[in-house]
This record gives sequence, C-alpha cells and structure tokens, in this order.
Amino acid sequence: MRKKRNLGIILRILKILQNETNSEHFLTQKDIAKLLRKDGINCRRYAIERNIETLKEFGYDIVTVKGTGTYYNKKGLNANDVFVLLEGINRANFALERNYVEEIQNKLLENLNKYEIEELKNKNMIV
Repeated sequence: MRKKRNLGIILRILKILQNETNSEHFLTQKDIAKLLRKDGINCRRYAIERNIETLKEFGYDIVTVKGTGTYYNKKGLNANDVFVLLEGINRANFALERNYVEEIQNKLLENLNKYEIEELKNKNMIV
C-alpha cells in the first residue's frame, strides 16, 4: 500500500510542476509541500526533493536552480502554437461541428500550463 501512495505523490508532484511552473515561474520545495497539503497529502521537503530526482532519472526535464526553485522545462506546444491553431479552428468554425471545435480546443488547452492559458485569455482566444 505504501508504494501506491508514494507513486501517487510523485505523480502529483509532476502534475504540479507541469501546471504551476515554467522557466519564469519556479516553485520551492516548501511551495510544493503547501500545494500537496491542499490535496490532503503530507510530504516533507526532503521527500519532495527525492521524488523530483526520481522524475529526473525517468527522463522528465525538470530544472532545479539552487536558491530559486524548480520548474518543468516543457517541450511541445506552447501558447503561441496553440494560439495559431485556435485561430485556424475559429476561422474554419463554419465548416466544423461546434462540439468538434470545442473538443479540439479542450485537447489543445490540456497541453498548456496555467501561465500559458492566462496568456491566451489575455489575447481573447479563450474565455
């Protein structure tokens, strides 16, 4: 049972880093611990550090800057890529079913973190 719980913690840490960080927005281990506590997970900072190291060993591009914090160095689609794709979808909207358009938009947004989504909101591409 303990291994399942540890796996849940490490996956939650990964999700936090993917959604809450980028090269301009870092989280400290203390910040991560606070976010885990909000989910009802108590985890000490040394365990968070160990879990982050494990994620790095498994190939996740996670960067830790001593004295600053940690962030997930995302590959793939960024806000600008999604902006271009959404713009194309919106222009082709007349030829596509509305449900299909919404489904594509939701799939594209799943690839972004909260800062990238905010950027698209500022460009009035999403509500």
